[in-house]
Amino acid sequence: MSPLAVTTASQGTKALEADACSRHDYTRYIDLDIAPFMGESLPITAFTQDLDAAWIVHLEQDKGNGAKTIHNKHGFLSAHGSPTGPSCRTLAPY
Repeated sequence: MSPLAVTTASQGTKALEADACSRHDYTRYIDLDIAPFMGESLPITAFTQDLDAAWIVHLEQDKGNGAKTIHNKHGFLSAHGSPTGPSCRTLAPY
């Protein structure tokens, strides 16, 4: 096997591991941070700036999350669960 093939295979394995780790993190965001605060089936029309702001305050003050953690969780929610996100109909970690 050529060194290029070994490097490519190794990078592919690392990418798969990173994807699995990300899915695990996203599932935890939903299970531990989003659903308990917002409910299991919050209608997308109920997601407001006020609710978003309250959730951020909750993460910081009640859960003790740091700025980077809040940024990551908020980025996930904004991309996958908000009315303007690409998959606004369902909140799925993949």
